Amino acid sequence: MNAVVYLSYTGNSRKVAAYLSRLLSFPCLDLHGLKERTFKRLLFVAPVHAERLPDEAITFLREAQAEEMILVATYGRMNHGNALLDVQRKFRLPLVGAAYFPTRHNYLPNDLYESPYERLAPLAKAFGSGRYIIVPESRDTFGRGFFPKLRARFAVHISVGEGCTHCHLCEEACPFEAIVDGRLNRRCIRCLACVKACPNAVLSYRLSPPLARYLSKPKSEEALIYVGSQQ
Repeated sequence: MNAVVYLSYTGNSRKVAAYLSRLLSFPCLDLHGLKERTFKRLLFVAPVHAERLPDEAITFLREAQAEEMILVATYGRMNHGNALLDVQRKFRLPLVGAAYFPTRHNYLPNDLYESPYERLAPLAKAFGSGRYIIVPESRDTFGRGFFPKLRARFAVHISVGEGCTHCHLCEEACPFEAIVDGRLNRRCIRCLACVKACPNAVLSYRLSPPLARYLSKPKSEEALIYVGSQQ
């Protein structure tokens, strides 16, 4: 089968996947709960967290089989690192296309940025081209591979305030079973799916001073699209 599969915690990657699904006329499938792992053509969309793909995405790509594959990594306009090259090297994926696509940053509540999805249109021509690619190497930031989950726990603090009705919608939204009545456990990667799901805005988060300073830096709006060169 052909499919666009996405992993999305707060909706950014889902929107990108929906656009590509319409462009390719492929079904758009949420990775959560998806059992299928064998495809003819697979386009996979996932967010970048701490300059790498989340463990869920890595596990899926380890198991997925496809004749041709395209990867799209959405990133909050800071640094995407080598998130795609890492998985291509690790699993020898049959890539005919890849992209780093800028979106709004989840940690910036007033960020309304939205890149034109039409910038991704060249990917639609990659399937069937017979031209496989190697994702170019990008610049890494210092300490990228140093315990990203641990860094996230120190950098982003999530708390529950007064007015919690114990509706448990935050628990239902969390893909990692990492929150119970506003209390987090070690599974949490600070994707903020719980904060977004809270109907009473009782869940809140704050950034550590180093992370806040980092996010105050100028953002990149560059969409990097990689497809095989024309012959």
